Amino acid sequence: MNRQRLTKSMSLRRRGAASLDYVLTLGALFAMSGVAVGYGRRIMQLVYELTGFFLAWPFM
Repeated sequence: MNRQRLTKSMSLRRRGAASLDYVLTLGALFAMSGVAVGYGRRIMQLVYELTGFFLAWPFM
């Protein structure tokens, strides 16, 4: 009986927490995607240079 009362009280405290988690996750994803879009050209340039370096270093 005590366990049923405990689980019920725990579920009452968590009510609405899933929507809060969803909003916080979306906020973090939108912020990270905004940064990725803003710096996308620079990121691709650095990846290109790094790939070229790793392919060319044995011949330097």
